Amino acid sequence: MSRAVAILTLAASFLAVGHLAAAEDAVVVSPSGGATQVMLEPLAAPAGAFGAPLAADGAALPGWFMGNIKADIGFNYLRPLWGSHATRLALPPATVAAFSAVGDGGNLSEEFAFVPKFGLEYDFPDLGLGVAASGQMISLSGNLTRSLTQNGGTGSVSARGQVDLAVANLIEAVIPLDWNAFPCLHETALADLDVVFTIGTRYVHTQQHYHADLSGGTNTGSVDADQEFDGFGLTGSIDTLLPLRHNWFLYNTSRGSIVVGRNNRNSSFSAVFPANASASLSSAFKDDKTDFVPAGEFELGVGWQGVVGSNTLLGAAHTGRLVWLKAGAVFQMWGDLGLLPQAGATAPGTNSSLYLIGFTVMAGVKF
Repeated sequence: MSRAVAILTLAASFLAVGHLAAAEDAVVVSPSGGATQVMLEPLAAPAGAFGAPLAADGAALPGWFMGNIKADIGFNYLRPLWGSHATRLALPPATVAAFSAVGDGGNLSEEFAFVPKFGLEYDFPDLGLGVAASGQMISLSGNLTRSLTQNGGTGSVSARGQVDLAVANLIEAVIPLDWNAFPCLHETALADLDVVFTIGTRYVHTQQHYHADLSGGTNTGSVDADQEFDGFGLTGSIDTLLPLRHNWFLYNTSRGSIVVGRNNRNSSFSAVFPANASASLSSAFKDDKTDFVPAGEFELGVGWQGVVGSNTLLGAAHTGRLVWLKAGAVFQMWGDLGLLPQAGATAPGTNSSLYLIGFTVMAGVKF
């Protein structure tokens, strides 16, 4: 019985060694002062496994747009161009003489604002497409304080404005361009260009308020305007990436969208002349209707991507993560987000577009 157990044990040992040898190199060594022994040495770690450099410069990187899960987070730093927020208080001719300071105080200050952004994408390798969601929250404010001298008198004007704009690209299809369908371009510079198309749904919410005061002597005037819009619609983009040397690349994103929803706007104006009460006047306007709001967003910049690895952990091989950093210039145009104008141009406000310029910084990782 003991002999059978010994034979089975020896056979199991040979099977185990044979199994390990399939994954490891067997090395015969002769330790000093002892008998010859057989030892096992791990195979060389494959490229991209633990033990690779932090950023393998020049390593074969996976396709920029091809992975399982990709996440982006960063921010825009945007400056508004207040096309519809001029501090103007125009009065009818009959009342101008009673107001010692009337005129255009100029646009609100154009200060940069911090705009957080995020994006998440899941790709289906077997299908050659993916799904994505992204969003950003824009909060802009401006103000103005100025002294005026007109019509033989002096006065002062102050104004402030606030625009909040929330954008959510809810579900988008991500469709990479397959260059294999264009054999004639395989030997051209375009063969290195990654191109991705997206199309999906978008939700937009915007709310803005504007207030201006004008004083001249004892006479005062004020303007108020508000807007609130909620809309759903379609959005699409074209993303391109051109690899450069040492893991650097150029990129561009062009996005267009159109949403439809209720656009609720109102504005009011008042002028008070204590010395001539009959000349005082006020008016209020309201507009609540379904509107289309188009938008265009453009981004151009440079980035870096690389594979992040680590040291071998208990002999287990593990591929690294693809990470990237991007920085670029941003331009956005939001149509028909102007304030409600009043008859007789007694208050500022036009149906002009809202323009935003600035730069962006984003970081991402592929899981």
